[in-house]
Amino acid sequence: MNHILIDAGDVRRYALIRDGIVIQVIKWDGTDRWSPPEDVSLVMVDDGWGFGVGDLYIDGVFYRPVKPEPEVDDEGYMAINGQRLTDADGQWITAEAYYA
Repeated sequence: MNHILIDAGDVRRYALIRDGIVIQVIKWDGTDRWSPPEDVSLVMVDDGWGFGVGDLYIDGVFYRPVKPEPEVDDEGYMAINGQRLTDADGQWITAEAYYA
């Protein structure tokens, strides 16, 4: 297992990547010896980089995946990939309410 050592107190930001997807973003000061799990890659990034959990990491570049557009299902509710959308109260969103 490879350990990453940086100067103590020098906090850096890292993306934890599994199968090309950012699964977590951490800050680490380098004072503790730590290694990510074997199936996770650790990529040090600058604070100015705009990325987050769920983004893709391909050939050294971060990409934000495009969310599919919701569609109206057979019963008039809004859904993405067959999963109905819900409002803040957990109620399914009708097409009428969505487009109002």
